[in-house]
Amino acid sequence: MMRKRNNIVVGLTTINNEMLKISIPALAKLQQKFLLIVHNDNPMTTVSKRQIRKLGYCGDLQIINSTETLGELKARFEIIKLAKTFKPEWIVFCNDDDLLIDLEIPEVSDDTFAIIQNAIVLHHNVGNLLKVMENSKDFDVDGENVTLLRPNIGVCGTPIRSKILFELAKILPDIEDGMKKLEEKLDFYPPINSVMWNYVNTYAHHINKDYVP
Repeated sequence: MMRKRNNIVVGLTTINNEMLKISIPALAKLQQKFLLIVHNDNPMTTVSKRQIRKLGYCGDLQIINSTETLGELKARFEIIKLAKTFKPEWIVFCNDDDLLIDLEIPEVSDDTFAIIQNAIVLHHNVGNLLKVMENSKDFDVDGENVTLLRPNIGVCGTPIRSKILFELAKILPDIEDGMKKLEEKLDFYPPINSVMWNYVNTYAHHINKDYVP
């Protein structure tokens, strides 16, 4: 009997494996079925399936232990490359210090290439983090220690149609030189979360003007 393939892949990037104690228990509490792909971008450490299981996650799992530090953007494209072999419909990215508390995919039209969500940002107070880790609904937005991003414009926590990411991954080598030249002109390096969202959004509209997030 053939196993039903997972409709969703969660791609988690980590550089500080201790932070997995934040993200993995939260993923373990999700009700939806998904494939978790962990990309460990720290060549000095190894993430094992046993380690992930001890943190509470018992679902489908793939781990990439990189032999060199690729950086967050390239690490995510390595996740996309592996995800393609499992043919999911949606991919959701998160970092090792993110708490992904909902993975519900609503009914949307075929022209919807991404489902923009809200996000809660926890600042300063470790107590707030521990509270939310215990109960993801136990928080109060105060605008200082706990702030609400509505909407959250970025790839983290945003379900994105995998076919867009698979096509984008094909042209990544062609745009890398342009990316490096642009970075050299900037006084600061923009967050990868926003940079990658800009790539996805621009490419989606390039291939289909009717695509909307």
